[in-house]
Amino acid sequence: MSSSATDAPAAHPWLGTFQPTEHPADPTASGSAERATAELIEQETRDLGFPAGPRPLHPFVLPADSYRELTTAAVALLDVLRRTLLGAAPDTAGRLAALGTEPDEHDLFLADQPTEDRHCAPMARPDVVIGADGPKFVEFNVSSAVGGIVETHVVGRELQRRWGGQAAPFRCDLPFDGIGRMFQALRAGSLAVVGLLADATYDSASTRYFDLIVDHLRRAGLAAEYFEPDQLPAGRFGFGLRHFTLTDARRLGVDVEPVRAAIDAGCLLVGTETGELIANKKVLAWASEGRPWLTSADLRLVDRYVPWTREVRDGQVHWRGNRHDLRELLLSRQADLVLKRGHGQCGLQVRIGRDTGQAAWAQAVDAALSTGDSVVQEFVSAGRCRQRLFDLASGEAFEATVAPVLSPYLFNGRASGCMVRYFPTGRYGIVGCDGFGALLNVAAPAT
Repeated sequence: MSSSATDAPAAHPWLGTFQPTEHPADPTASGSAERATAELIEQETRDLGFPAGPRPLHPFVLPADSYRELTTAAVALLDVLRRTLLGAAPDTAGRLAALGTEPDEHDLFLADQPTEDRHCAPMARPDVVIGADGPKFVEFNVSSAVGGIVETHVVGRELQRRWGGQAAPFRCDLPFDGIGRMFQALRAGSLAVVGLLADATYDSASTRYFDLIVDHLRRAGLAAEYFEPDQLPAGRFGFGLRHFTLTDARRLGVDVEPVRAAIDAGCLLVGTETGELIANKKVLAWASEGRPWLTSADLRLVDRYVPWTREVRDGQVHWRGNRHDLRELLLSRQADLVLKRGHGQCGLQVRIGRDTGQAAWAQAVDAALSTGDSVVQEFVSAGRCRQRLFDLASGEAFEATVAPVLSPYLFNGRASGCMVRYFPTGRYGIVGCDGFGALLNVAAPAT
């Protein structure tokens, strides 16, 4: 989410003021160097479900200190959220009960609880808005099926090359490098990449999306093979990258019993199903409210980087120093709040108070209180920066003031790559590429 141009500065200092003074020359290009860059991005993102629209000419280049703060906070918060969930109950059954989740919604847990817990959060991608005082983590996607990872790798790789590789004025970290390190740390000589082609590429029959991952892992010395969930052989692999969610598999009518059989035969699919529980926004609400097993340092970290977030349920809450009845607060401060389904994807279960009619908001509040499956979060008015883009349809380059949502990828406690989504018009709203019209780029620290 972001704010409108009327209530946000044109350039947020945390985001920096990077302006490329000269686009890299391309002696082989028949047209402008900027057109050549846009055409390169267009070509290299083919068959990936990449959103249509103007192509980026450079990354979102952040000051090195800002990028370091973003990634350091992301790693630390993931650890807090992991401990927030695991501390709620000693086993899977208790955690499901605490979240109010039916067991049959998550049926790929390991029988070995310590192994399930140990490998529950090796990979994650938070979504971060830059508020008045810096990064605010509005949600955490904890899964090996987080969106945008292939597109982020390809765009970062090509922009780095285009701007001179190591001589570029920025450094694009690449997500596939993080995946490779993750499996090398597990000493996985071979692994299965298990993914849903229909979900990854939306309307393409090409396997290029998963071929890119497999090819990179093979170059890293790992014998990787791609399988759909209903094709995964049992007993052949000891490790796998689980690049799908049960929600998507069920929506597409894909049989996951072969995955269950492979797990039972000893295949460790990274990450485990518990990661989906950590991603439930109720866990973010628990951390925001505080839990007895969190340290004072944990609570300070959450207070600094997470917007006020609470479960939607009848009762009293503390907000901005005062005690409120939650329903009354939701109705009286609609413009300051956002409703989110605890377990949701792609922004499809999000209502922004200031963008929702009063009657529809009241109905959504009553529904959330009745079902007990949602959280409320304080709205973050996001900062903006400049981005230079090229529209291949018109053949024109232009600059836009946009409000980016930053999404660093985390692998085994280390960041590697950062997706950025934004609207080229600068409008605010649910920033998703699938169905919402947002564009995708990468963020990189300045060198």
